[in-house]
Amino acid sequence: MTESKNIQSSKFHLVGPHGLSIRHLEVVWAVIRSGSQASAATMLGISQPAISKMLKYVESRTKLTLFYRVRGRLMPSDEAMVLYNSIGEIFEKVTSSERLLEDLQHWAKGHISVAFSSGLGSKFTALVLADYQRKNPSTRLRVKLLPPPIILERIAHRELDIGVFHGPLWDRSVQSQLLSNDKIVCLVPVGHKLENTGAVTPDMVATETLITGPVVGPHTWMQEVQDSFQKAGVPFEAEVECMHTSHVAEFVAKGIGVGLVPPLPCDFPYPDGVRALPFEPTINAPLVAVMPANRPPAQATALLMDCLGKLCAD
Repeated sequence: MTESKNIQSSKFHLVGPHGLSIRHLEVVWAVIRSGSQASAATMLGISQPAISKMLKYVESRTKLTLFYRVRGRLMPSDEAMVLYNSIGEIFEKVTSSERLLEDLQHWAKGHISVAFSSGLGSKFTALVLADYQRKNPSTRLRVKLLPPPIILERIAHRELDIGVFHGPLWDRSVQSQLLSNDKIVCLVPVGHKLENTGAVTPDMVATETLITGPVVGPHTWMQEVQDSFQKAGVPFEAEVECMHTSHVAEFVAKGIGVGLVPPLPCDFPYPDGVRALPFEPTINAPLVAVMPANRPPAQATALLMDCLGKLCAD
C-alpha cells in the first residue's frame, strides 16, 4: 500500500463527516506551528511529500484554502488559524490524559506522596505511617512536612496524594475528610494565674509572653487568632513563633510563656506541668485530610485515609 493511499485509509481512524483523522489535524497544526512543510515533517517524523499530500487531502475534503504561498513560504489563511486554535485545545486534552495515565501508573506501583503540617508533631505522623506500613508493607511512601498553603497548592496540582493539617479549609477545589473538629487552646504552665480560668480571652494574655505559630497565609487559624486580638482592641505580639504544637507545649512547660495553638492531635498528653484551657472567641482549627478533586483514590491512598480516620476516632 502506498503512502498516498495510507493517507485516506482507516488506519488513521477517520472521524467526522469530512473523513479527517487526528493525524491530518496534527499535520495542519505542525505546519502552522513550525512555519514550513520541511520543519513539520521533521517534527512529526514523516516525509515532506507525505505532509504535502495530507494538506491537499484536508483542503479537498473541507473545501477550504488553508495555506497561501507567499514568496516561497506557506502562509496560513484565516480559516486555518481558527482550525489551528481548535486543534491546540484537542492536544491540551490529550496532554491532560497523558498526565492521568502517569497518575494511574504512579498508583499502580503503590507509591504515595503524603504531606503533614509540621505542627502535628512526629508522634502523630509516626503512628499513622506505622499502622499503614503494617497493613500495606509493599507501598513506597514519600513523606513531607509543609505549611498548609503549600500542601493545598501541591494537592491542587496533583503533586501530592494526601495532605494533613489543621484548617480552616478555605480551598473548596479539593476533596477533604474531617479527622477531628479541633479548636484553638491556650497552654499555660501549672500554677499560672490563668490555670483556673474557665476560658482565656485576648485581653487576659495581653501582658504575657505569647508563643504561637507563624502566619503562613491569609486563610489560616493563625490569622484568625490575630484577628481575634484586633477585634478585642488588644495588640498582638508573639515573642516566640513555632510551627510545632508539641514544641510550644515544651516551651510552656519550661515557663517561657503561654501558647495559643491547636490541640495535640488525638488527645495526645501534654508534657507534665502544662494545662490546656479553652480560648474565646472560639477559633475552629479542624484537623483535615485533603486529596485532589475529581480523582477517585487508589486502593493504597484509601487505606492511608482509613488509617488516619481510625487513629483520630480511637
